[in-house]
Amino acid sequence: MHRSLTRIFSFIGIILLLTGCDSNPTESHYSAAEGLFVLNGGAQTVSHIDLTTDKVTLQFANAREIPADIGILGEHLLVLNSTPASMDIYLAEDGSSVTTINLPGGSNPYGLHIDGNYIYVSGWNTGQLYIVNAGSYSLEDSVTVGIGPQGITSDESHIFVANTGGWPEYAGSSVSVISKSDYSVVNTIDVSTNPQDFTWASDGKLHAVCTGNYNDIFGKVGVINPVTMQVDTTLRFGGTPGFIESTSDGAVYLADAGNADRGYLYAYNGKDYTIYNDNESPISVNNGAMDMIFDEAEELLYIANYNANTVQSFDVQSNEVIQTYEVNEGPQALALW
Repeated sequence: MHRSLTRIFSFIGIILLLTGCDSNPTESHYSAAEGLFVLNGGAQTVSHIDLTTDKVTLQFANAREIPADIGILGEHLLVLNSTPASMDIYLAEDGSSVTTINLPGGSNPYGLHIDGNYIYVSGWNTGQLYIVNAGSYSLEDSVTVGIGPQGITSDESHIFVANTGGWPEYAGSSVSVISKSDYSVVNTIDVSTNPQDFTWASDGKLHAVCTGNYNDIFGKVGVINPVTMQVDTTLRFGGTPGFIESTSDGAVYLADAGNADRGYLYAYNGKDYTIYNDNESPISVNNGAMDMIFDEAEELLYIANYNANTVQSFDVQSNEVIQTYEVNEGPQALALW
């Protein structure tokens, strides 16, 4: 899973946005990473953290007026922009520009997901999933999904898109299921209010974090069976979690931007659904907790703290923050390399 109405929602007065992010059984972060890229929405930059030396390069590359999401494809760093609607491609080694993909104007690109030969991009304003050829970096096709699409993930046969239903009503919150073979929508799954992000958990199912309406409907996780295409279980956490990430020991974490003082993590068992931490017993981190990414080799969960202008590394064995990195203003999305 972020970013404006284009990412518009406040974490206590600050914009609560994307997603996007997106765990995927065909795309793994499970090798020893040497670097962490950080998309800073406030500063419109990409920072780089050298995980071998802890050196932070505050301005590794530039983003556009309203940045949205980032990803890694081979030796390339992908920076998705909501405004102007585009995707900039850089060399991950040194930040030099490779090319720019122009996306439909006004589409408000929101989340990206990389899967083999294709890059999938959600268009928040248009209700479209854009399909970009990863070899030619060209826009190849688009599919109509739901209202206000954000997070994206996939398995071997299908693409899953989280449709928030659109701010502020979030009416018709759903998950669109798209066939990879012909890009037809084969199912629409009703879920709780405002789905934003996905992870594949240790039960082999797709877990969708549903943030709620920031008023009187609160955070839940819908557990989607990818065979029956139905929600098997709904877990209630409270708060307003917007991001979700699985770890190698089977735990699943949710990030909640929190309040003016701190952000929160909630946690549960991804197989038997035991809730370890909800909004009544959260794990405290820096405020504005947004995107997370897990490095299995080090058993560390990295957390972008939008309001605190930091990234924190969280040890999933000891359940504590072990390091805090200062980056540029408004870190909102992460990518390991």
